[in-house]
Amino acid sequence: MTAEWRETRAAFHAAADWFATAVEKVGGRWSSPGLGEWDVRALVGHTSRALLTVESYLCLLYTSRCV
Repeated sequence: MTAEWRETRAAFHAAADWFATAVEKVGGRWSSPGLGEWDVRALVGHTSRALLTVESYLCLLYTSRCV
């Protein structure tokens, strides 16, 4: 694994951790305005799918390492 790849993985991990921490703080505000027409629920769903999409694409590249 190259240093660049390790840095990219670390950045992705940090972003995912930050997102998870932010979601824990939503509380009961799921229907509150988020961005434009989107409420908090829609933003969290969109971001969750984006994180999973990155993982899925990487899994296709490295199928021998997927669990």
